[in-house]
Amino acid sequence: ETFTFTACLLLPTATKSQISAVVSALLAELRLGHLSNTWCAKGLSGGEMRRVSIGLSLLHDPGILILDEPTSGLDSGSAFNVMQTLKSIAVSRHRTVVLSIHQPSFKILSTIDKILLLSKGRVLHHGNLSSLQTHLSSNGFIVPPQLNALEFAMEILD
Repeated sequence: ETFTFTACLLLPTATKSQISAVVSALLAELRLGHLSNTWCAKGLSGGEMRRVSIGLSLLHDPGILILDEPTSGLDSGSAFNVMQTLKSIAVSRHRTVVLSIHQPSFKILSTIDKILLLSKGRVLHHGNLSSLQTHLSSNGFIVPPQLNALEFAMEILD
């Protein structure tokens, strides 16, 4: 119902059958189809609610999806599921997903293609995780084995 109502607002020229098709496809893409008759306020987990929020933003099929901390407040499993869903959307729809994230786990980093590391408004690194490792090494920093390059870079900045 939430998706259908929002789709009616965002897609005013679409027919009921077109809206139904868009909503069904989106629920499947977000892995929420089994919850289609569940009240959002009561029956959904935090990760499922986050995917609903993301889905509502996808109804008008934006070229770029910009999200502020989509994993904040979620347990590690739910956060990883959200990131997997975002990665899947980026790949299947050929879309760019830009997001801010604090303290990503190594598992979450595996879903991210490019990193933009900022400090005090300045770009410190733009590229993938392995190029960050190379950048740190070329500047005399050795990443400890218990940390990934991004965690180490963030520690240096603190």
